[in-house]
Amino acid sequence: MEVLFSSRQWCSSPKGNWTIEYEHQRSGSDMQYRFKYTVWINSGGWFYNAIKMPIYLNGTNIATIQVKTYNNNETGWTYSGTTGWYTVSNKTSGTTSFYAELVDTGGYAQANWNKYDTSATFNLTVDPAKSVLGSVSNFTIGNAIPMTITKYSSSFVDNLVIKYGSTTVKTVNGITNGTSVSFTTSELNTIYSLMSTVNSGAFSFEITTYNGSTSVGSSSQTATGSITGANPTFSSSNITYKDNNSTTTAVTGNNQYLVQNLSKLLVTLTAATGNKGATISKYEATLNGVTKTITSAGNIDYGVINSGSNLTLNVKVTDSRGNTSTATKTIQFLPWTLPTAIINLKRKNNYEDTSYLKVQASCSSINSKNSVTIQYQYKKTTESSYSTLTSISNNTQITLTLTKDSAWDFKIVVTDKFGSTTYNTVLAKGQFIFFVDTKKLSVGINCFPTNNESLEVNGQKIGAIDFNKIYPVGSIYMSVQPTNPKTLFGIGTWTQLKSGFIYATSNTSGVTGTSGNGTGTSTGAASGDTGSTALTEAQMPSHYHTVNDHSHAQRTIGNDGNINPWVSAGSGGSAGVYTRQQVAWYNSGKAQVTTYGSAPNTNSKGSGSGHTHTLNSHTHTIPYISVYIWKRDS
Repeated sequence: MEVLFSSRQWCSSPKGNWTIEYEHQRSGSDMQYRFKYTVWINSGGWFYNAIKMPIYLNGTNIATIQVKTYNNNETGWTYSGTTGWYTVSNKTSGTTSFYAELVDTGGYAQANWNKYDTSATFNLTVDPAKSVLGSVSNFTIGNAIPMTITKYSSSFVDNLVIKYGSTTVKTVNGITNGTSVSFTTSELNTIYSLMSTVNSGAFSFEITTYNGSTSVGSSSQTATGSITGANPTFSSSNITYKDNNSTTTAVTGNNQYLVQNLSKLLVTLTAATGNKGATISKYEATLNGVTKTITSAGNIDYGVINSGSNLTLNVKVTDSRGNTSTATKTIQFLPWTLPTAIINLKRKNNYEDTSYLKVQASCSSINSKNSVTIQYQYKKTTESSYSTLTSISNNTQITLTLTKDSAWDFKIVVTDKFGSTTYNTVLAKGQFIFFVDTKKLSVGINCFPTNNESLEVNGQKIGAIDFNKIYPVGSIYMSVQPTNPKTLFGIGTWTQLKSGFIYATSNTSGVTGTSGNGTGTSTGAASGDTGSTALTEAQMPSHYHTVNDHSHAQRTIGNDGNINPWVSAGSGGSAGVYTRQQVAWYNSGKAQVTTYGSAPNTNSKGSGSGHTHTLNSHTHTIPYISVYIWKRDS
């Protein structure tokens, strides 16, 4: 604070002193003042009355301070305090008058005590009216920045300084309100260089007001400046690639085609360009889920890639500010796998020495530049050395002679321009699926049986065969071949059954019984037996007889003319009804009567009595198949 006056006496008895200090500041066009006061009575003295201190600025009472209240028992006292800020409006130059006084407001009753009044008058400092810079909006670096300035003296000059950090990037002398500030190319380059790792930062704007060469004061603001449109410059033209495998390019004839799982991909990146002072930090290349990073332009070796279709290479470039640009490139792939084959190796009739081999091979096209070759070699399974490799045509059957008593190991080698596939297969021994060995009395499935009386599957004995249990004594053996079972099986004695049907019965006494329809005989015909049988009257089926229409002639004796109208139709029959009679008279006086009637039927049918039949034998035939039948006797 500045001292206006110090230890000024305000009363003599008792002795009292008075001090006032002040400080000042400008607020735009206004001046502001604040005061500190001290009032005291020397120790041993006493003063009872109340004291007030009115303060005037430029003749206006701005405050009245109650310094001391009445106290009739107070000696050697001190009072002090600090006021608030008082404003003098529109004060831009000159001085501010100050007036203050101490007023004894009384309160002591004795008349011989005088009241004391004292005052002080001074001129207070008026700060020069510096210009005030208005707020600055956040801005895009490279665009014009508008400035708002409030000036309080037209005779003063304002100079603008713009800084980034501690570095001055622009100075504008004599700037006026409403001016838009733009950076020159040189200034922009300086800013970009300072901001090479960030996209935005704080800038300070400060105007200093001068009265001639004397600085009146300054006013400042801050704002954020941002760099935009500064992503790295990078495109697909910065990306090239090739197949770096001379073996595969020798086949494809074009290093822009990569063969699946064989070619070696080499990617080359030319330098991206950083913008507005940025530098390139890294390149990230991603292909088929694999990302490789380099910090400067150059080659990226991806090596062998397993893809049978085109892939997209994605390259992201990052600059020192973290800005990125991305470009893509299509990498062309040709599908490839090892060649494959369908192999058909078999014996004639699954048994003979004559054998057949056919290989149907296929390979990847590689733009129709690939081809396949086929070779084979073989050996007996029991041997260690193969034959020399022999070439065969694709999908063409060849004939080999390989003894059927051995299995043969085969190697089939299918080769294209990049690799080969070897298939191992076996030509089995010649054998029937099901074989009955009549000498060993054994059965083999997928093999020839090696044991007597056994069942063998794939060369493994499953169990023994006991023909005495299959065909015990008394068994029947049937076949369409005439061979005696003794010859086939080597056991037992057998009797061939001929001239008859097999008759199923519950009676074990024989097969030629007379139950049913008689004894019968067989003629033994090769294509079927036809027998003849005579039926008995009791075996006749029920039936009727019809008598044909006929007439009876009868003579009457005598001349009485009596006629009997009924004639017996015969024993066991029913009488017919006469329907017409004719009478003829003879010269002798006798008459002849002719009667006509319908045909009568017999009353009895079937085996009813009254008549007899004479029945001849007849033939009957049933469906059949002729086989040779043998019965084991021992």
